[in-house]
Amino acid sequence: DDIDVYLFGSVNCTEDTRRFTKPLQFTKSVITGGNSAIWKTPGHFGANLYNIRLFRDYKIRFNQDLKYNEDVILKMQCVVLASNIKYMSPVLHVYRNNPVSAMKRSKLIAPIDYYLPMIEGWVASDRYLNSFTHIIGEECRAGKVLAGIYFGDMLQNHFMLWKSFERIREIKNHPYYDLFVNMNSKDVSKKQYNNRCLYISHPKLFQFKYNMIGIVMC
Repeated sequence: DDIDVYLFGSVNCTEDTRRFTKPLQFTKSVITGGNSAIWKTPGHFGANLYNIRLFRDYKIRFNQDLKYNEDVILKMQCVVLASNIKYMSPVLHVYRNNPVSAMKRSKLIAPIDYYLPMIEGWVASDRYLNSFTHIIGEECRAGKVLAGIYFGDMLQNHFMLWKSFERIREIKNHPYYDLFVNMNSKDVSKKQYNNRCLYISHPKLFQFKYNMIGIVMC
């Protein structure tokens, strides 16, 4: 039919499947794809069915250079290029938290080394999608927005682990650092934008804030 992506309800659970989170569920409906669909399609990559047409016609593939987040990027590309997306109400997907999964192992990696490849992957996704502007009808910049958000998350996690400013000075020369510095308040949440403003105007206060959060979380 004319549906390219189906979204199903999903739920998270512990490895022993004894504890479950509140399910993420949808009201049955249909929306069109495109840029706006990016922000309307929450949930796990695996809680969807994808029309093979997307992979055949647009050559959508996982970014094999990424160890993390490659599934999220692929999902975004699918919903942008989809003709129609259908929400289904049943909960058909259970995400079991695995203590030895790639996401768990990522906690052992320095935040800068963890986030930078994903930031570069988001920007590369924009370049890929913008080769189809004749289909989408407008330029896609969601990857750049998310790259800026990830920069902020990277800085927060860096200081939560009590890391120094030494490596931060290095990443200020990164070509995508400006995506964080020039973040538009209309593109992100109030909290994300306020954190950006705090870092720009009072970096030491930003550091202290997340140092303290890191202590509490430990």
